[in-house]
Amino acid sequence: MNGVDHTPRVLVVEDEAIIALDIEQTLKRADFDVVACLSVQAALDEIDAHAFDCAVVDLNLQGVLARDVVKALERRGIRFIVVSGCEKSAVSASRCRTHFLEKPFDRAKLLRAVAETTGWGGSRRVIQIRS
Repeated sequence: MNGVDHTPRVLVVEDEAIIALDIEQTLKRADFDVVACLSVQAALDEIDAHAFDCAVVDLNLQGVLARDVVKALERRGIRFIVVSGCEKSAVSASRCRTHFLEKPFDRAKLLRAVAETTGWGGSRRVIQIRS
């Protein structure tokens, strides 16, 4: 769903509640519609039930790799951004569709990555949020 003409819906998959909340609030302030999930199963349920334009995925969720989430996103053709505490070299390049953000990451970089991945908002919306 690239180049959307509606408010893009972003799935955030992050097991650390404070980080999930920060990502969610940052994206909402930039006018994205956001659904946040703290577990693999919650993310899979959301992917099955709703359409998304993009996802922001932490690959390590409570010690469980988010492979099933990545596979479900790929099956549905949903582009995603990988966020991780690991270095990029530790994550398979094929999994980093458009962007890889190493934790901790800057909010402006997150917004740029989501805007580019969804094809919506461009730099005008990114500039509105200060880190």
